[in-house]
Amino acid sequence: MKHLPRICALILIVGFFLPCLPSGISGVSLVEGGIMLADISPEALEAIEHVVETMFMVEIADLKIQTGLLSLLLLATALIPATALAALVLDSKPAHAASGLVSIVLLAAWSFKFGKPIFDTLAYGSWICLGSGIAQLFVASKSRELPLGDFLADVENFTVTYASQLWGIMIVLFWTCLIADALYTRHLPLWLPITALVLQVTGAVCWLSQLRGKLEARGISGKTSIIAIPFAVSMLITWGYLWFLWHPGAAFISDTLLWTGFSIAFAVALLGLGTFRAYARPHWGRREFWMIATAAFIPTWQWFVFATDFFALEGLRVAVAKGGLLTAFFVGLAWTIHWVENRSREIQLLRRSSNPTGLAQASPLDAMNRSIASPDKRTWNPLDMDAWYYGRQRQKLKQSLNAFASYTALFIAIFLLLMSLTGCQEIYELPAGGGEPELKQKVIKQIIKIKEVPIVNPLSNLIRPVPPIEEILKNMLEETMHRYEVGQGQGKGAGFAGGTNKGKVRFIRLRYAGGDWDQDLDLNSDLNMLLWYASNTGQPAAKLPEVRSIGQLRNFPKMKSPPLVYMTGERGISISSSEVETLREYLVDKHGMLLADNGGSITWHNAFMNLMERHVLPNVKKRRIPIDHPVHSGLAAVPMPFPHDGGKGVVYGWTIENRIAVYYHPGDIGDAWADGHAGISRQHWMACYRLGGNIILYAHSEYSKWLQTQKQKD
Repeated sequence: MKHLPRICALILIVGFFLPCLPSGISGVSLVEGGIMLADISPEALEAIEHVVETMFMVEIADLKIQTGLLSLLLLATALIPATALAALVLDSKPAHAASGLVSIVLLAAWSFKFGKPIFDTLAYGSWICLGSGIAQLFVASKSRELPLGDFLADVENFTVTYASQLWGIMIVLFWTCLIADALYTRHLPLWLPITALVLQVTGAVCWLSQLRGKLEARGISGKTSIIAIPFAVSMLITWGYLWFLWHPGAAFISDTLLWTGFSIAFAVALLGLGTFRAYARPHWGRREFWMIATAAFIPTWQWFVFATDFFALEGLRVAVAKGGLLTAFFVGLAWTIHWVENRSREIQLLRRSSNPTGLAQASPLDAMNRSIASPDKRTWNPLDMDAWYYGRQRQKLKQSLNAFASYTALFIAIFLLLMSLTGCQEIYELPAGGGEPELKQKVIKQIIKIKEVPIVNPLSNLIRPVPPIEEILKNMLEETMHRYEVGQGQGKGAGFAGGTNKGKVRFIRLRYAGGDWDQDLDLNSDLNMLLWYASNTGQPAAKLPEVRSIGQLRNFPKMKSPPLVYMTGERGISISSSEVETLREYLVDKHGMLLADNGGSITWHNAFMNLMERHVLPNVKKRRIPIDHPVHSGLAAVPMPFPHDGGKGVVYGWTIENRIAVYYHPGDIGDAWADGHAGISRQHWMACYRLGGNIILYAHSEYSKWLQTQKQKD
């Protein structure tokens, strides 16, 4: 109980990063929203006030003051983790009291601000913070101001005492998540739980078979064979698969599953360190502990990289990623040098035992720099100081340099291999073919021509040669089939002249912070649009849609980038400066196109307009896109389809070099693509599909033309 105030402060920090308001808004998102509101200019606020009053016929009083107060309240949310962290470190009564009061006052202010009951205002993250704050306030008087080292030592003693129970909870949690995903969400392939089950059964069979004696002889207990080893291997495979899918965003995986997988791996790493003394064998020492610590570093490092990437903390994410990579390099180098040194010493001692006079003939300085026991014959072993390529002078230095160079080359090779597997060298290729860049109805004509055939009279004196029956039939019936091909350029089949035989049309959605970037994704909006496009164009297409962060657009090289990316939402947009540069580079230098679909709110409209006009493309003016623009070729519905705007909205575009680089639609066409089609009529949602297909075709056609131009220049 003496550490209860510190535990409450720790829970407060965790609760801040969980959804604090409905719709998945976390504490980090609240702070980012405050920064975004504070960045809005007075002119923009006046424009917003005018738009709202015009559209909804309501009068807004003191919008600037209300926005300022809301921004201040959002920014003040950052005090919750700050005061909790201070209480965790200091463990003083004032620090704990301040931490508890801050969380209670701020969360109550949220309920007052929205004018709703607190049960309708707060999400489970806020309830965790609120409960921890109240508990912290009551137990603050019991704080003893113990040093942080004593707290960590008591935590370790607790994990050692209850090691079996803690590992049991961890294993049950892992299997529960794995089974739940296999039965319900199915974001992970079925071979993962099947593999884990096979490993578990294999461990039990090994223990029940004749191998039990051999396992016991090596000190492997039944718990280790049946539970620990299968769990460790299954956990490693699952974590590696999640890591592989998350880095390139090759398939959509829910944020809940990613948080669960990475957090369980992080908890397993910490628990392995905390329970080391409980399971350590008598001959284990510091070396074994540091081996486990080295293994625990990888999932810990990747958890922090994932968390900073999830909250779009680009600068911090880069620092954590590069710092962790540098740490991994030096830790591996230290282990390599340690291993080489020990093996070299063993070889020297073994050889010296056969020639005990060699040591007496060498000085201590010589023993540190060169071999003290030369071999009888030439050796190639790099772990042996007497390898012939080390020479006879400064052998130890040359061996160390060889170990450093070999390790560095291996580290770089492994790094490049992993980065190529995880999407850092990702490419996008168009499907090869040709056609017209218009999404028209396919027309099939059957033309039957009956040619004149001479009639032969057998009683006539006129002799004419009778043509063969095959030629008569061929001349009587001539059938031609004309099918409309969709694409760009001259090529066989529907596709693009700048494409390749293995290319496919892919649908990529952008993930960003500050809002609901995944709107309608769980209702298969992207998948339905991709399937509709493939079936109506005949072009090769991917089987599933994909998700990428804005930063991951850097992974696509020039001339191998996606022609189109999709972005939607109805709350705020929070993008770092580096992501702004990446998006600008994609649109301008890589000839990409962005389809921005407002999910149905003035908030997202203003956020996107501010993003484009002030940050991404400040020198490009937006213009209205008319219905007769090539991007709308073949569109069956006039006026433009707006599922939630009654056709009153206007689509805007940002044009670069006579092509639309950004297409903004204010009416949430993605909602019409989703399952159920948002309850609108069939004619309406079919028009939304056709509009989406037009935009995809336009982007790919323009990209194909650009590729052909670039290849001609080269």
